[in-house]
Amino acid sequence: MDSDDKPDATYLINEVSQRVALSQKRIREYEKGGLIKPKREPRTNNRRYTEADISQILRIKELIHEHGFTVACLRYFLASAPCWIIFNCARKM
Repeated sequence: MDSDDKPDATYLINEVSQRVALSQKRIREYEKGGLIKPKREPRTNNRRYTEADISQILRIKELIHEHGFTVACLRYFLASAPCWIIFNCARKM
């Protein structure tokens, strides 16, 4: 599914995994570490990722794989500063 076709589209973890070139296990680790929080389908409890979630996963991947951060380090930074400062994500009210 192309994001240009549906701006509010959501994606299952297997689709996201392919798009960001990370394993599903690694994406779940980011969620467990509190770095992302995908929505859940009420009926099936499947994770549903938005374009914003995918962008954040890509930022996390860059910080970890290219700059040497750890999940614990990023979690610490998120506890110390809002996500829009660290990840440039949309401001949450």
